[in-house]
Amino acid sequence: MSSEELPPVPRHYTKTVAERSFTGRDSGAEFDVRVEFGEPVQDVAVVNGMDWRCPMRLTVGSQVTVRSIIGIDSLQALQLAINLARVELEILATRPGTTLLYLDQQIDTSQADWQRSLV
Repeated sequence: MSSEELPPVPRHYTKTVAERSFTGRDSGAEFDVRVEFGEPVQDVAVVNGMDWRCPMRLTVGSQVTVRSIIGIDSLQALQLAINLARVELEILATRPGTTLLYLDQQIDTSQADWQRSLV
């Protein structure tokens, strides 16, 4: 199979295997933030076989984004999904006027390695 014949990467979300919830505050209004990771599945056709995909769903208020992260095995796909979630949450936490809380504690973005507290 050549790269021109490969089907598109599947985009459906699988069963949630891990999740974390936050509370966001922006201009005094609160909103829910949730990151979910779907079960990694081996369903991405590549030239020499099949790769793994781990779906990641990020819900910020009423906005839902689903992404499919690809890896050579299930662990790499999951690790890459966690890294992407950390980046997405970091962008949200550093948005001007926005505060992100986990377990009712504000995430202190002024501390070194604060991103580790995200996921």
